[in-house]
Amino acid sequence: MEGPFFAAPDVIAALDCPDAQCEGPLSFLHLMRSELYEIKAAGLPGKNPFVERAETRSIVETVRDDISNIRVAAGSPPDQLDPLFLTSTDSRVQLVGIINRMDRQFHASQRESACGEISLIYRFAYSLSRLPVTMNLVFPAAVGTLHCKESAQRWLDAMSKERTMKPAAFANYLVSKSGPLAHIKGGNIARLELNMQTYRKPGSIDTTDFGSEATYLIRVFRWNPLERAFQPSTLPNEINRHALLCDADDDPQICNVKRGRRAALVDYLQKPGVVEEIDRGTLDVPQELNVLSLRAISVSPGGQHRSSNQPYWNAAIVSDRPASEIAREQVISDAEIGKAMDNARAAGVTLEHIGNADDFRQRLNDTTCSGCHQARAIAGFHFPGLDSADTQENYAANAVYLAGSPQFYADQPRRMEIVRAIAKSADGAIPKAALAVSYSARPDDRFSADFKGTAYVGGWGAACSIPNATSAASKRQWSCQSGLACQGLFQSDNAKGIGTCVPDKRFEIGDHMQLGKVSTTGFGHDVYVRFGPEIAPSETNYLKRVFGLDTFDERKTTIDPKFFPPTGPNGNSYYASHQEFYVGLRGDPYRKMLAECADGTRPKAECYSMRRDRLSGGFPSGMLRLSECQDLPGESTCGMVASSGFNDCMVRLGSPGYEDFNLKTCFEYFTSYAGMRACDIGNPCRDDYICVAPTSPRPKLETERMFRERLKRLQDASPTNPWKRIIGSPYDPDQYGQKQPDTAWINRNDTRGVCIPPYFVFQFRSDRHPSFGPKSGSALQSHAPSMLKQVGEF
Repeated sequence: MEGPFFAAPDVIAALDCPDAQCEGPLSFLHLMRSELYEIKAAGLPGKNPFVERAETRSIVETVRDDISNIRVAAGSPPDQLDPLFLTSTDSRVQLVGIINRMDRQFHASQRESACGEISLIYRFAYSLSRLPVTMNLVFPAAVGTLHCKESAQRWLDAMSKERTMKPAAFANYLVSKSGPLAHIKGGNIARLELNMQTYRKPGSIDTTDFGSEATYLIRVFRWNPLERAFQPSTLPNEINRHALLCDADDDPQICNVKRGRRAALVDYLQKPGVVEEIDRGTLDVPQELNVLSLRAISVSPGGQHRSSNQPYWNAAIVSDRPASEIAREQVISDAEIGKAMDNARAAGVTLEHIGNADDFRQRLNDTTCSGCHQARAIAGFHFPGLDSADTQENYAANAVYLAGSPQFYADQPRRMEIVRAIAKSADGAIPKAALAVSYSARPDDRFSADFKGTAYVGGWGAACSIPNATSAASKRQWSCQSGLACQGLFQSDNAKGIGTCVPDKRFEIGDHMQLGKVSTTGFGHDVYVRFGPEIAPSETNYLKRVFGLDTFDERKTTIDPKFFPPTGPNGNSYYASHQEFYVGLRGDPYRKMLAECADGTRPKAECYSMRRDRLSGGFPSGMLRLSECQDLPGESTCGMVASSGFNDCMVRLGSPGYEDFNLKTCFEYFTSYAGMRACDIGNPCRDDYICVAPTSPRPKLETERMFRERLKRLQDASPTNPWKRIIGSPYDPDQYGQKQPDTAWINRNDTRGVCIPPYFVFQFRSDRHPSFGPKSGSALQSHAPSMLKQVGEF
C-alpha cells in the first residue's frame, strides 16, 4: 500500500548495516556519534550507546525503575524481559523503518519544526530473536534552508524512484544532498521514544480469562542541551490520572490541588475551539495545565474494550456505584461533555466525527498514547518492521510478514494526501483542518476509493457499528461489506456498540468461535466472561474414572466440535482454538496416556486430541482453523504454528543436558502445519492477531523438499533426537499437522501471510528471552533454571 514510508529490508539494511562490520548512515550508533551530543562511542563498531554513557544514563535508569515498579504492582511472573537489554553488549538495535509524519504539525509541545516530523523506527534484538521493544528517533521534517514544501516534494520524488532503483543505490540516494533524509543527522534528534512490553502473563496464570495479559510502557526522552543529556519528557495528550483524581487516602489539601487540575482540564476541553480540535483528532493539551504524564501504560489483548486503555474512561458505566467512587475515577463526565458540545455548536462549530458523549470520549482516548497503541495494533505496536528474507525463510513462525499494523496502513491515504498538499502549496503551509484524522479503529469513509478491494473499510475483521446497539446520534455508523455482518465479539460498555465484521450466517477459516463480555469493576479491572459456547463443567469425574484422580478440578474450556461447520474439507478436520487456558492432562495422567498411545491401548485419534488440547488457550475470541494443509478454502493458507513441545523446548535452551538446543531446534522440531487465515497488506488479521510469514516464500518450488528434510529430522532414531527428548515418545507422522501440504495448495504458490495471536510469536513475548546481565554469558546459555518449573503453554 502506497504511503510516505520506507520499509524494504534491503534498503533498510543498507542504511543501517546491522552486522556490526560496518556503520550505516542511519544506524543508531552513527546518529548518536555527534558533535551536539558528544557521545563518542569507544571500541568496536556496534558498541551500544546506552552502555556507561552519562548522556543516556537517565534513559537506562528510568526504564529499569519503571519496569521493576510495574511488575511488582502487577504480580508479574518471573523470567521476563531483562531491563539490562538496553546496556548489554549482546543486545542489538536494528533499524526497521523510516516514516514521514508531516501530518503531526499540531503538537507544538513535542515538535521542532512547523513541517511535522520524520521517524526512524528501531527494534532491539539479540543473536536469536528480536525483542518486544521498539525505539523511535524523531527528527524535524525540515531544518535550516530545507523548507516544508521542498521536503514534501523530496519524499514524493523518492517514492517514485523506489520503484526503479536498486536497493543499495536507492539507500544512497535517500541520504544524499538532494534526498529526503539529507538532514537526518544525530545533532537534529528531537526526542527518543521507547515502547516496551514490560511483562506477559501466560494463560495459565491470567485471572482475567483474556487468554494472556501483556503490559506496554511508552516513555519519551528529550535532549537537554544545558545538562547535555536525554531526560524524561511528558507524552502528548497522555493525561496523568493520578494527578487529576483523588485517592481514598489523599490528604485534603492534596485532593483539592487535584480537583483544581481536573477542573482546569475540563474547562479547557469545553472551549469551542478545543472541541473542534478534539473532533478533528488534532488536540494538543498544553503543558501549562500540569496534567500530562511522563509515561503511558497499555494492556493487551482486548484493545479498546479494556478500561486500562482509556485514560478518559467513563467510570459511570459501572452500575450501583456510589457517587464518591465514580468521582475518584471520572476525568470528565457525560454532563461535562454535553456542555462542551453545546458550547461548540453555539459558537458555530460543525462536528464531523462527534455526535454524542461516547464519540467525544473515544476521540479523547484516541489522542492518547495508551488509547491509540491498542487500537488495530499488533500487540501494542504499530510498526514492528519486516523481518529479513533469511528470518522469513528459516523462522517463518517468528517472522513478521507486514511492516505495519492495520491502523498504520489504514492511515496512509490521509498521510499521502497531506504530503501532496504541502508539496503543491505556495509556501508549504496547509490549513489545520486538512490534518484531521479518522478514528483509530477505522479509516474515514471518504477514503473508500483508496481501499477498494481491501478489508479496511467494512471488510472481514474491520470495526463496525452493531445494529440496535449504537446510538443513532453517534457519528460512528460503520457498516460492513456485502456478505458480512457486525457482531460484538467482546461485548462491553467500554466500547459500546462497536463490533467486528464477520461472515453472515456462514463459517470461514479465521472466524471467531466464541462470544463474551468484558466486565469492568473499576479502572484497570477488566475480566472476560465467555457466554457462548458455554464452558463445560469440571472434569473431575472423568479423571477419577480414567486415572483414579479425585483432586484435580479444571474447567474444560475447549470448544465442542458440535459448534464447528458440519463438514470439513477432504482429508482435513476443523479445530477451534479457544481463548481461555485449559490444562488438560499433565503429570502422571499425561505420562500414562503417552504410554497407552505408544502401545496401542488407546485409540490414536483420542491420543492426538488430548495432546493438542493440553496446556492450550490464548486465541482471542477463539479461531476456527484446519488440522492439515489439505483442500484449503480460498481465505486460508498453510502456516507453521508452534505445537506440542515448543515451549518445553524454549525453556530448556542452554540448561544442563540441553546445551545442543538453540532457537532453531524449537522451530524445526516443534512446529506443525495447519490451515490458517491468510493475510496480506489489503486483508489484515482480526484485532489481537498478527500476520506472520508463510511457510516458504517459494512454496511451489520448495514445499516438497522442506517436508522431506523435516520428516528426516523428526524420524531420526538416534537418542539425541530433540523430538523424543521433549515429547517422550517417538515421532508419529499420523498426528495432527504432520501431513505434507497437498498439491492443490503447492500449485497455488500462496505467499500470503498467516494470522495467529502475537504471543504465539516469540519476538512479541517478553518472557523466555535471555538474561542480559554481566554474568549471563552467551544469549544461548541464559535461560534461568526457574523457567523449567513453569508449565509449557502460551
